[in-house]
Amino acid sequence: MRILTVIAGILISACGAFCFAVYTNPFTDVAFLVGLVMVVSGGCNLAAYLVSGRGNKRTTDTALVEGLVTLLYGFAVLSNSVTDLMLTLFFGTWLTLSGVTRFSQALYVSRFRPRDWAKVIPLAAIASMLGIVMMMPKLVSAVMPLMLVGGAFICDGLSMLMYSMYMKRPTAAASKKE
Repeated sequence: MRILTVIAGILISACGAFCFAVYTNPFTDVAFLVGLVMVVSGGCNLAAYLVSGRGNKRTTDTALVEGLVTLLYGFAVLSNSVTDLMLTLFFGTWLTLSGVTRFSQALYVSRFRPRDWAKVIPLAAIASMLGIVMMMPKLVSAVMPLMLVGGAFICDGLSMLMYSMYMKRPTAAASKKE
């Protein structure tokens, strides 16, 4: 499950770097790649939740929520439902939801790693704040929309990678029960 979370984080971060590289292009030029990465990342999050097993609570239910939200947003991008006018609002909402979810996951980490949970919170807070700022059109109108999307993806990918470092490891007793 940790490997799936790392794969999802790397994919999202790489897609964000790609969006930064082509920030002058219209969103429709990169929409397929962005949507595909979101669907794969959401699928990895869902798979991590399913693989971890519900009985021993190795992964929180927020992994399910984040996977479903990312998957649905990815399908919306793939179906060309996102226009250039609502681009920052769409991805700002997604990033805010992801940041709040990661904050909840950091609180879950505090149950079994009391010293490490605070390392996850800064990136979760930054993701949430960046998402809220992206939903304010007057603040972001001077910035290229694809740069904001790239920043959102990089921020979410890094917070996902940070969370994966402190995920609860499966215990030997939990694997014997299955």
